[in-house]
Amino acid sequence: MPQFVPVSDLRDYNKVISKITPESPVYLTRHGRNATLAIVDAAEYERLKKLEASTQLLEAIRKGAGSGEQEGWISAENMEAFFDGEED
Repeated sequence: MPQFVPVSDLRDYNKVISKITPESPVYLTRHGRNATLAIVDAAEYERLKKLEASTQLLEAIRKGAGSGEQEGWISAENMEAFFDGEED
């Protein structure tokens, strides 16, 4: 479960850091207002970055498949020629 702490708590950096787990980021607030920063576990951050990259890849694949459906597919022979530099 996320925890909300005032940014001033960073004076005791070790105390704030000890609260962070992959399942529980720490959100820093200013003057009791909405969180302005989040501190997450490094492994969780890497997992989120991979998830973002996977989402972008799937979106590009979806877009390419849609283009193929609308404009027609390229044959395997034409693709090989394209990558071999033999295109027309």
